[in-house]
Amino acid sequence: MIGLRALSAAAFVFVALPAHAGTDRVKLFIADLTSDVGEVRAAAALALGEAGDRRAVDPLKAVLDDEFVDVRKAGAWALGELGDKSSASNLEKSLQKDGAPQVRMAASAALGKLRVTATAPTRKAALADTDSGVRAQSVESLASVAGLEAVADAQALLRDENWSVRCSATNALGAVKSRESIAALAGVLSVDDTDYVRAGAAHALGNIGDKAAIPALKSALKDPSAKVRGEAAHSLLKLGYAKDDPDFTGAFSQPDAKPTPADAGAIEL
Repeated sequence: MIGLRALSAAAFVFVALPAHAGTDRVKLFIADLTSDVGEVRAAAALALGEAGDRRAVDPLKAVLDDEFVDVRKAGAWALGELGDKSSASNLEKSLQKDGAPQVRMAASAALGKLRVTATAPTRKAALADTDSGVRAQSVESLASVAGLEAVADAQALLRDENWSVRCSATNALGAVKSRESIAALAGVLSVDDTDYVRAGAAHALGNIGDKAAIPALKSALKDPSAKVRGEAAHSLLKLGYAKDDPDFTGAFSQPDAKPTPADAGAIEL
C-alpha cells in the first residue's frame, strides 16, 4: 500500500508541472479524483490540499467514502488543510466509522485544524479508540477545541499503555496550560519508563509556566536521559532560572548528556 509520503511526492510532481496557458490545474486535480487509478485519486487529493482552493471542498468530501484507504486518508488531510468548517460533519463520520485507523487518525487531525467546538464529543469518544495512533491524535485534537474541559481526559491518558499516547497527552496538557495538571505531569516526569514521555512532561510543565513545577524539574536535571535533562533545563529557564544557576551544575556532566539539535527541546547551556 502506498504511503502518504510517497503520495505527497507524487502530488508535488503534479503541482510542479508547468500549467498550459488557460489551464485551471485545480479543475484538473478535481477531475483526477474520479480516476480509475487509486494512486492518482490520492495524489490529486493531496495536490488539492496543497493548492488551498476551496472549490475542492465538496469533491474532497466525496472521496472520504472512496474504496481505497490512501484516498480517504489523503482526502481527510486535504480537508484539514483547506480549513472549511462545512467539512467537519464529514470528518466526524470518518473518525467514528472508518475501518482504517490511519483514516480515523487523519480525520481527527483535520478536525483539530478546523477547530469546530461542536465536534468535541466525537473526539472525546475517539480517546477510547482501539488504535493508539487515533487516541494520540485525538487527545491533542480535543485539547485544541475543549481547552480546560479536556484536562481530565488528557490526564487519564497519561496512564495509557502506549507511550506515544502518553506523550500526546503531555502535549495536550502543555497546550491547555492548566496548573491543575502540574501534579500529574510531575508524577509522569519522575516515574514514566519512556524518556520521550518524561521529556514531554518536562516540556509541558515549562509551557504551563507555574513555579510550582520547579521541584519536579530540578529533580529531572539528574534524569539518565539527555532528552529529559534538556527539557527540564529549558523549562527551568522559562521559569526564571539563569543559565549559570548552581542547580544546573553537573546536569550535563555525562559524555552523552548534551542534547543534539535533533533532540526534542534541545538547548545549549
